[in-house]
Amino acid sequence: GNTKAATEIYENAIQDAMQKQNTEVLPDLYTNFAQFKYAASHSIGEAKEVFVKGIKQAPCKPLIKGFIQFMSTYGGSTEIPLLDSVIANAVIPGSGVSTALSPEDREDISLLFLKVRELPAVCIVYLFVHFFSTAACVSFAVRVLAV
Repeated sequence: GNTKAATEIYENAIQDAMQKQNTEVLPDLYTNFAQFKYAASHSIGEAKEVFVKGIKQAPCKPLIKGFIQFMSTYGGSTEIPLLDSVIANAVIPGSGVSTALSPEDREDISLLFLKVRELPAVCIVYLFVHFFSTAACVSFAVRVLAV
């Protein structure tokens, strides 16, 4: 097919949704566009660019989860630093992306990311304690250790 025309359609649809502040469709548009870029070019780099741009422009839990799932499926160990950076920016309070996410969304994203990374529960609890308040840590620790 005509990948250039399809790319323009996705870019226009994203731009229209941004202008109309139609935030409900943006995660799906960005995720589908990233998956299209990967399918058309077999380039993880092009797909990553779409996800990262989407997370910067319209940060939300579904888009970040889509990025984690995409990278866990198609990325390798060389992709971990970028994924770490994007996820840290999403979950660390006070960062640009984190202000758009609720504490519950940040916790869910952290859990998914750490499950993908398959870190031991002790490391997960330590990281959470390091970045979040004490009250939230207890709840998080209970959820992690129950998994």
